[in-house]
Amino acid sequence: MSFHLNQFLSYVQRQPVLECYLLSDFPMRIAIAHWTGRISPVFDVSDHLLLIDIEGRQEQRREDIKLMSDNPLERAKELSELGVEILICGSISNIMKVTHDLSLI
Repeated sequence: MSFHLNQFLSYVQRQPVLECYLLSDFPMRIAIAHWTGRISPVFDVSDHLLLIDIEGRQEQRREDIKLMSDNPLERAKELSELGVEILICGSISNIMKVTHDLSLI
């Protein structure tokens, strides 16, 4: 998946809610759900995540992983175990949203 962090950070600077999270100097892990080479239109159909570790506003590492489960509870557990702090996708179904809210992602 072609993803350019600088373009994304430029977009984030125009979004005050995201800016406070992503433009801090604290390390964080972002997960981008993707499907057929694009940001997934719905998280539920995505089976891959692009994990990006950011520290000091710089990309430190990226890794593409395959999600192991379709079950909402298992997916929330996977994200939590991976240390994901922000999940980026087009949308998320209600059951997935509730599940992820409960896991504090």
